[in-house]
Amino acid sequence: MGPCGRSWSLVVATERQKAFCREYLLDLNATAAAVRAGYSPRTARAQACRLLKTVNIRQQIRRGMAKRAKRLQVAADDVVGELLKVAGSSVADLVAWDGDGLRVLDSDLVAPAALAGVREITETPNGLRLRLHDKLRALDLLGRHLGLLDGAGTGAGDPNSKAATLKTALRGMLELTGGAVGEAAYEANEAQD
Repeated sequence: MGPCGRSWSLVVATERQKAFCREYLLDLNATAAAVRAGYSPRTARAQACRLLKTVNIRQQIRRGMAKRAKRLQVAADDVVGELLKVAGSSVADLVAWDGDGLRVLDSDLVAPAALAGVREITETPNGLRLRLHDKLRALDLLGRHLGLLDGAGTGAGDPNSKAATLKTALRGMLELTGGAVGEAAYEANEAQD
């Protein structure tokens, strides 16, 4: 059922628009969704922009996202919690420096929250290669979610309020991880004040 009790078929006029909604939910790439839905690759970007501005299309996409979140039993807090773990991850939580150089800590010694930041561990001829998830991307997503950044990636609002919100988020990260992840980020933020 669409808004005002009308059926979805009356709200979205074409099968291509319905297909766009379905395709958009696959990867949230509007241009690719428009192409897969049958729009010309040459005009797909403009068509996708136009479609996403249409109230009925946005409502259908939101309903689809809500159904998926319910089906997967994922809440926004779960996603933010994982982003906090990645944003607070530090190589210092995973390795030790000693007289013999650098070594990866035994997994029994690493807090589970710290492991959320690990993207890949690969054995190479020179030893283990450890790659972490993109911390700046996680911080960017958190900043946007918390309203600290506008769409251009710059600060929005009062700088004092941004700093206070960031401190609150970092404190929450410390509480969430039991202090195992993020202490350095919090201390670095405190030192800047």
